[in-house]
Amino acid sequence: MIKTTNANAPEWKPITVQSKMPGALAKLDEMAHNMWWTWNTDAYNLYHDIAPDRFKATNHNVIEMLGSLSYEDLTTLSQDAAFLARMDKVYQHFRTYMDEKPDATRPSVAYFCMEYGLYHFLRIYSGGLGILAGDHLKSASDLDIPLVGITGSVGKTTTKDMIACVLARKFKTLKTAGNHNNEVGMPKTLL
Repeated sequence: MIKTTNANAPEWKPITVQSKMPGALAKLDEMAHNMWWTWNTDAYNLYHDIAPDRFKATNHNVIEMLGSLSYEDLTTLSQDAAFLARMDKVYQHFRTYMDEKPDATRPSVAYFCMEYGLYHFLRIYSGGLGILAGDHLKSASDLDIPLVGITGSVGKTTTKDMIACVLARKFKTLKTAGNHNNEVGMPKTLL
């Protein structure tokens, strides 16, 4: 009997490779992870002008676009004084917007909708009502209204579990143990 081993068999493991963002561009990366840039014209144009062809090729997804840039491209950008001054100006507007304290006298609002049209590369809408719901979220943000948009596009149970996990860090929460909905789709625990 011949004994064999799998020593020569490859063991495949997933590896994610991304360019390291130079420190001078950290603000650019921070803004890219907030939807604010999609409705601020100066921020939108800042991302567009980095690499117009890639901006278009990634369907205006700035996170994907930045990730597609080579380290050399990012280094060159991080040494461009005019670009850095422009980025700093946009970032100052972003921080002013983000650092404004919510009015504690206003009630918080949970906005339930099956779709939100925030931007065309974020495919969680199918039509006009989704666009309207997205506009409500943007307007509430601009008006400093504490509003949370909740959608069931992932599935009601998954969405419920994710929301409960996030909110439980700061608030007392109640959620069903599983998917125990009544005949009209409402969680029985909350009724």
